[in-house]
Parts: sequence; C-alpha cells; structure tokens
Amino acid sequence: MTILAALQKKTKCLEQLLSVSDAFLDSPLEADTLSQFEIVRAGIFKAIELYQHRIEEITKTLDRHMIDTATAALIENELHRQNSILSKIQSVDSRIMNKLQKEMESTKIELTNSKKTRKSLSKFKSGSRPEGGEKLNKVL
Repeated sequence: MTILAALQKKTKCLEQLLSVSDAFLDSPLEADTLSQFEIVRAGIFKAIELYQHRIEEITKTLDRHMIDTATAALIENELHRQNSILSKIQSVDSRIMNKLQKEMESTKIELTNSKKTRKSLSKFKSGSRPEGGEKLNKVL
C-alpha cells in the first residue's frame, strides 16, 4: 500500500464518520439509536486508527526524495481534504453534544415531575398511609 492509498482510505473513513454523525444528528434520539451510533462510530474510529498506524509505518520507511511533485501534490490535497472533513466532524460533534445535553435536561425535568406526581398521588392512596386513608374516608 502506498502512502497516498493509505491516506485515501483514511479519508474515506473520515467521510463515513461524518455521514454517520450527520445521520445521527438528524434522527430522533432514542436509546437504541444512541447505542447503535456509538457502536458504528467505535468501529470507524478503529479503522481510522489502523490506517493511521499504517501511514506512520509507511512514512518511516519512505524516501521523501523518491516522491515526484505530482504525487506530493496529491498527498497534500488528501491531507487538506482530511483537515476539512475533521473540521466538519468537529462541528457536527458539537451539535450532537448540544442535542444530548438538551435531552438530558428534558429527561431530568420529566423525572422530577414524575417524582412530584407520585409523591402527590401517594398522599391520596389509602394503603400507603393507614391514618391518611382513614382521614380521607371520614371526610368523604
């Protein structure tokens, strides 16, 4: 595998990561959706890590004087593409974090309201407090 081929494979992984992140951002947030997103994303990160390791191996043995200017320009172009994609991923990830934060806040509010409702309802249940139920029965 050449350095250019390894860089192109890494770029494809980054594009896939961006695509998966965009799709997650556009989808409704559900427990299954989040866990699937995490699994797919972890797999893509593993592939990126492997390609990065391969790129590092190739560059250690690469004689830079043997690369012609056309190939050097292609390599530079590929690196610019990767940087551009990484910027987009960073932006999408920031929006994903905001989405998750809003969902957490919403869930906290729902949980608090649910606890308040249960507490209020427990005051009116005859079986939950013997004297409370008897008092309510006498009033009725």
